[in-house]
Amino acid sequence: MNPLLLALALQCPDGAPPPCRAVPVRAATPDSHVIAVLPFRVTGADTTLSEGVAELLALEYTGEGVQRAADMGSVLRAWRAAGGGSRTPVDLTAARRLATRVGAGHFVSGSIVATGRQLTLSAQVVATGSGAVRLRAGPVRGQADSLPDLLRTLAAQLITTSAGVRPDLAGVPVDALRAFMAGRAHYRRSEWADAGRAFDRALELDSTFAYAALGRLLNDGWSTGLSATDVGRVRRLAWAYRERLDPVNRALVMASIGAHYPRFPLVIEAIEAKVAVTRLAPENADAWMLLGDEYAHRGALVQPDALERARDAFERALALDPGLSEAAVHLSTLGLLTGDLALTRRSSALALRLAPASPWLPTWKLDLAIAEGRGDRVADSLVRVIRETPTAFVGLLHLYQTAIEYADTALIAASIEERERRSSSAAERRGSASIRVRWLMNRGRPAEAEQVLRAVPSADARNLRIVHFLFSAGDSAAAALALRETPAAGDYLASQAEQCLQGQWFARLGDAEGVMRRAAALRASAVDGVDVAAWCAPLLEAQGAVLLRQADARRLAASADSLIALGMPSVQGWEGLALARLWSQLGDDAATLRALRRVEWFGGGRTGSGAHLAERLRLEGQLCSRTGDAAGARLAYRRYLLLRASPEPALVPQRDSVVAELRRLP
Repeated sequence: MNPLLLALALQCPDGAPPPCRAVPVRAATPDSHVIAVLPFRVTGADTTLSEGVAELLALEYTGEGVQRAADMGSVLRAWRAAGGGSRTPVDLTAARRLATRVGAGHFVSGSIVATGRQLTLSAQVVATGSGAVRLRAGPVRGQADSLPDLLRTLAAQLITTSAGVRPDLAGVPVDALRAFMAGRAHYRRSEWADAGRAFDRALELDSTFAYAALGRLLNDGWSTGLSATDVGRVRRLAWAYRERLDPVNRALVMASIGAHYPRFPLVIEAIEAKVAVTRLAPENADAWMLLGDEYAHRGALVQPDALERARDAFERALALDPGLSEAAVHLSTLGLLTGDLALTRRSSALALRLAPASPWLPTWKLDLAIAEGRGDRVADSLVRVIRETPTAFVGLLHLYQTAIEYADTALIAASIEERERRSSSAAERRGSASIRVRWLMNRGRPAEAEQVLRAVPSADARNLRIVHFLFSAGDSAAAALALRETPAAGDYLASQAEQCLQGQWFARLGDAEGVMRRAAALRASAVDGVDVAAWCAPLLEAQGAVLLRQADARRLAASADSLIALGMPSVQGWEGLALARLWSQLGDDAATLRALRRVEWFGGGRTGSGAHLAERLRLEGQLCSRTGDAAGARLAYRRYLLLRASPEPALVPQRDSVVAELRRLP
């Protein structure tokens, strides 16, 4: 395993070793190497040029031989908070104050005057500290359809050295520039659907427009507007033309699609790529937001303190930009996941103030109601009006089962039913069925889950039956039948997943020879170092070594564990349970507990909302009880019982045994 990746796994967002601590964000100190480009004052022209021209001009300040532009998102939000408008610029005092807030030692202010189809651009560079004008540029005059040329001329006068003027916008059609500017404006206001359409328009007009491709890519992180085919196309464009971007935006491409595209990044690589952006632009609130998002959703797959790191990153983002509603929303969710309801109260209330028209409003209101003890009443009312709620909200609710103590089972069930009703394509119906199956398995209702699998055939139904038996409460007979079925045709990854599951089956039976045969087959099929074989072959070899009582079993287990801890893109979600059983057989309680807690919070289904969450909690409770951690056992058992409040008769004895163990705890 790469020792660099191991070192990265042990770093906090600021590069320090764990345990990570919240780092208070001091007021930004103006940096003479950072310049804030303020929106231009517009007279007699399209007001969208105000912010748009500033966005484009900021791209010229790359930090390579010239000053680096302050993050435009932070600049625009500070400008609006100071009362700025396209026709009403802020005064000098307010401009100096907002430049200080974003850490800029200088700022650019300018004007656009339209006379017929002619544009006149003027600008000046002002020192933040003294308010003195350091440089004037313009007036630059030309036709409206020659905007790229006007901007380059203005930038050359402002920067005063041709080395700093980038050719990125050369040849970009003016309509593509306008669409890009509109997309950025919508994106800054969290209007993701409109932003997506605008970026798409820009790419239709110029498919080599790297900034538009990156904008579309970042926008899709908040809006699922792109199909799998379109996502691939936009990623290819962003990667192909990444050298046309400035250093910060190039780093954002790496953070979005990975430094080894087209290979999907390891989780630990994705984290480090986002950390790199925060190091390049520490005043960039959006960069901290992206880092916190990665830690919150997938970070716990590789780092035990990921939720703490996520909170640090979100709080830093909010300190840099108090208007960043996305950070407030995620902090509200973190409060539910960690039981910090005071954090949820503060953050959900802030989100409601910052974005009162957001389609996610019902979610934030529910969070606030839970934190204030009114969750049941609000959930009841949402169940009654579930058909009137936005699709985005309906699609999110099933993930609340990861915040177990605050999950309303009736609301989750209603949201899954409504999602099924709205599913129109075969793919959507399969996805909805998969979500229902996972929910039923966590609820301890495997017979109902099997009925769903039969009613909606899907390519992965066979593997789901096997996984449910091996790692949750699935039916052994259904799993045995599934194993004898001919697997669905697929690529080499599907074949590897098949071999891997067969190996787990043999491990469950105690058949060491069968386990080793599958491990050897996987070794022979390995392709790129991050496929299923990369982590499952070592896992099977460790499991076989334990069954054979080999002397190197512990070393093999540690190797498999460290590989899985990198968060490979091919992991299936049940690896933590397989590792927990392995470490339990070796008598290592600490490693067993670490493996059980390796989850993807609010994830798409692999672990966070996976079918084996209840089983993880039951095993965690048993381990904590055996090792004398009564508080940990009580918490795990209580969460298990909340999920398994009404199991099917076959699982009632298991539920009752947990109740009995809970009563015996001191």
